[in-house]
Amino acid sequence: MIAKLRVLLALTLLATWGAFWVAPATADEPSSSVLKREKVDLADGHEWSEAVGGLQARLELRHCRVENGTPLLATLVHLRNVRNDDSEIRIRWQTAPIEFRLANAAGKEPPAGGSGEGTMAIPPDPVKIPAREGVSIDLTGPFDVHYYPDEVGAIALETGPNWIVRRKDGICALKAVLEIQDEEPVKDPAKLTWHGRLSLPLVTVPLRVPQFEAAVIARQIDELGAKMLTGDGPARASLSLVADPRVTPWYVKALDGRDYWLKLAALDRLARLPGDAAFAAIQRALGTKATDLDVSDHPENAPGMAKHVRGMAAVALARSPHAGAARLLEARWQKLDQDAKVKVVFAWGAMKTGKSQTLLEHASDDADPKVREHSRQFLAARAYQAEKVLHGEEDEP
Repeated sequence: MIAKLRVLLALTLLATWGAFWVAPATADEPSSSVLKREKVDLADGHEWSEAVGGLQARLELRHCRVENGTPLLATLVHLRNVRNDDSEIRIRWQTAPIEFRLANAAGKEPPAGGSGEGTMAIPPDPVKIPAREGVSIDLTGPFDVHYYPDEVGAIALETGPNWIVRRKDGICALKAVLEIQDEEPVKDPAKLTWHGRLSLPLVTVPLRVPQFEAAVIARQIDELGAKMLTGDGPARASLSLVADPRVTPWYVKALDGRDYWLKLAALDRLARLPGDAAFAAIQRALGTKATDLDVSDHPENAPGMAKHVRGMAAVALARSPHAGAARLLEARWQKLDQDAKVKVVFAWGAMKTGKSQTLLEHASDDADPKVREHSRQFLAARAYQAEKVLHGEEDEP
C-alpha cells in the first residue's frame, strides 16, 4: 500500500516555537532548499510531539517578509530521531498526499487568498533521519496577499490555498496531525519506512513581527539596506520586516535606482511610511520612464515595466499616510492611464475604510469604462456583504 500522509492543520490557541541549529546536507544526500539537517538537542526548550517509533515532530511559523503590509509566514515541520539505538528513520514524503485545514479559535476558517500554483521544491524521497539527528522541511507555498493588505499574516502551504489571518480573527494557533499508514511487507530491512500517527503541539500565529533591540536597530537597518541595494534577496526580505521610519532612506535609494524589482519593493514599503522623504520619492516614481530601468537583457520590455512602476506609484499614493498624498492623487487622476487607474481602484477595493468607499463611488462615474466597471463591482460586492452582515449571515469585515 502506498504510504499515506495526512497533515491536518487547525487554528486554536497557544504554543511556542523557535529556531534550530542547521547543518549542511551530507555528501550522499541530494541538496534540497526545503530540507535542512539539524542537530538534536533533547533539552532545546521546544515542545515536541510524543515519540512514535522513535520519531518526534513539531511545527514552526517563521516571519519571512512583508508584502502589501501583511507579514508572510513560512511554515516548517521539524522531525527528529530519538531512538535509543543507532538506526536510521526513513519517511516516504513525496508520495504522501497532504491535506490542510485552517480555522480560528471559534472554529471558523479564515479566508483563502488564492491557490498556490507553480512547481514547488520537494525534499529527497525517502527523507532519511540518522540516529540522534533531525531535519526540517519547509511546507511554505506561493503567497497571494493582493486583496488582503495590512493584516496579521498570511500562511501558504505547498500547493494548498493561501490563508489570511485577519486582525478580527483574534489569537490563533496552528496544529498538525501527521499520519503515515503501514506499507506492504518488504523483504529488505533497509527499505523499511516509518509509519504511525503524530499529534504536533499547537503553534501560536504571531500577532506582531519581532523587532531588533533598540541598541542595535540602527546598525542592523544600515547593514540590511546596504545589502539590499546590491541585490541581496534575503536582506531585502529581512528589511521589509523592520517597522521603523529609519528604513526610509534605503527605500528611497532603491526607488531612485535602476533595478525594476527593487523599485516595486520600495514602493510597497514607502506606501506605508510617513514623512516627506517617502512621499517625495513616490511622487518622483509617477514619472518613471523606460530609460530609468536597467533592462539591458530585454530592452523591449522596458516601456511596459516602466508603465507598471508608474501604476504602482499611484497605488502607493492611494495607501500613503502622508497628508498630501490624497490631494496629489486627485490632482493627477485625469493624467493617469487606464492601467494605473484600475490598479488604484483595486487598492481602494481592498481597503476597509469609509474613505475608500467614497473614492470608489467617485470612480464609478469615471470617464473610463473599465474604471467604472471595476469600481461598481467592488461597490456591489460591499453592498452584498453589508446585506449578509445585516441578516447575521456574516461577521463584520
